[in-house]
Order: sequence, then structure tokens, then C-alpha cells
Amino acid sequence: MDKQMPKQEDEFNEDLNPEHLAGRNYGNEGPDTTQGEPAVEMKEMHGRLQALSDADLAALPVVQTGMRLEQGKTYLDLNNLERGEFTGMGSDEASPNSRLVAKDAVDYDLWNRLRGREELAE
Repeated sequence: MDKQMPKQEDEFNEDLNPEHLAGRNYGNEGPDTTQGEPAVEMKEMHGRLQALSDADLAALPVVQTGMRLEQGKTYLDLNNLERGEFTGMGSDEASPNSRLVAKDAVDYDLWNRLRGREELAE
């Protein structure tokens, strides 16, 4: 006749892991880094990515500054194309100096043009 004791919350959990779900990829339930301000609305993008048309820039939703990146999702920084694509980690967030786009938010052909052509950047 074992009686199940309710699991007690460790009093130090919040101190040791204050944002324990930060960056978790929730699929359709969590913050959506595929939505954001289109690059066409950012004046500096017209000069930085001159080889792209306005239609191409309109198809690039830029992750909002301060938004935490999703764990395991692939991104490119339009301000630093030379870096190449990278995988987001739960502790990463979009900085004010970055212009990140998520791979799953961009057309396949446009993504490959961005990824493979550093000459798009000044």
C-alpha cells in the first residue's frame, strides 16, 4: 500500500533555470519566427542586397529584434551573408544589429541564392 506522494517543486528551479522553455521549438504553438517585417520595408536592405528585386525583398520576413530563435531551426543573417546559414539555439535571440530570416519562411530558390552568393552583399 504505497501511497504516491505529490512531486514537490525544487525551491531552486527558478534560480538554476530561469527560462527553462526558452527557445523551445513548439511547432505551430509557439512564437513564429517565420513572420516579421519584410526586408523590402528596410531601407538599408535595398543597398545591401542590390541584386535582389523588390519582390524578392518582400518575400524575406525578418525576425523581430529580441525574439528568441527556435532551437534547431536554420537561419541566415542578411547583414552577414558571409557567415552562411546557422542553426538557432534556445539561448539565441535576434540582436538589433542582425537581420535574420528563417529558412522555412523563404522560397527554396531565393534561399539558395542568398546562401550561395556572397556577392549579393556589399
